[in-house]
Amino acid sequence: MAGVKVGYVKSAVMWEIGSSIYLAVASGYPNKMIAVFRLDHDEVNAPKYTWTREADLEMGNDVGNLKVFTFPYGAEKHVHLYTVRYSA
Repeated sequence: MAGVKVGYVKSAVMWEIGSSIYLAVASGYPNKMIAVFRLDHDEVNAPKYTWTREADLEMGNDVGNLKVFTFPYGAEKHVHLYTVRYSA
């Protein structure tokens, strides 16, 4: 189902890993899911930024809030995306 349109945005969070920037969006009506995007930078002739859709998560689940936690891991950084899921 990758590529399904993002619906009403309930929560969004951004984070950076190295030179990449990521955005996770939790949506509700009409498509309940989390869509994750990566910002790409292309400097061939002029600075150009484009968003690439990385993944669709939690398809069909009602997710309300997103939070990102970063943890150092040696010379690298690990990122955890936490979600709050609502029960029916």
